[in-house]
Amino acid sequence: PPSSSSPSHELFIVTPRVQDWGIIRNIPAALLSLQEFTQSIELSSEMVRFGGLNLLVAWARTFQKRGEHAHYLETISCLITVASNNPFCCNKMVQMGMMEVITEWLQESSNDNLAEQKKLMLLATSVVDMDPEATLRFVNSGGLGYLRSVLASNETKLQERAIDLMMSLTFENKVDGLSHLILNHEGFVDDLKRIITHNSSDIRTIGRTLLMNLAKAGPTERRIIRTEGLQQTLIDR
Repeated sequence: PPSSSSPSHELFIVTPRVQDWGIIRNIPAALLSLQEFTQSIELSSEMVRFGGLNLLVAWARTFQKRGEHAHYLETISCLITVASNNPFCCNKMVQMGMMEVITEWLQESSNDNLAEQKKLMLLATSVVDMDPEATLRFVNSGGLGYLRSVLASNETKLQERAIDLMMSLTFENKVDGLSHLILNHEGFVDDLKRIITHNSSDIRTIGRTLLMNLAKAGPTERRIIRTEGLQQTLIDR
């Protein structure tokens, strides 16, 4: 890796194919090229086969450490493109531990809503239609705590993304016991009550859909919903 004295526009790439990647001297141009390159599902799959995920994660971590925020967000955007509508790439991301990496990024303190939205989008893109292993890795690395903190915030756009993600995670009860875990997570039921009475109609609508997903998981989940006084919301829906 480069020493601390290395100029910010030069970055040694640490990947299994270091002899092929060499030194990238124009990072913005490289990121732009990768964004265009990975629009193709076939080409993004090829990039992943040749170690491209390692490259992008290495860049993101380096930009983050150096405070190069714009490049950090561009790299996350590139990862979103790689994962979009590409089950092969999503599976590779899970196998190499991207759920843990994304959760680590999510849990960093940030006052930048755009950054938070991009990280949530990356997570949602990686998890949707995935093997349940992706969800389990996210949950086991502390992801529910992050989502709960977003739901408790006053940031409407972030709340929408977090609820959308939870709808994906709980859809058709793909991960046994997840809905029960969510309903028993400290503070979540109170957040859910706020969501379904939110002043934003969009949030109210997706919040009620999330509640329906949770209720469909089984009798235990429905009992919790009934005990907490949320059943009428399902009836009204």
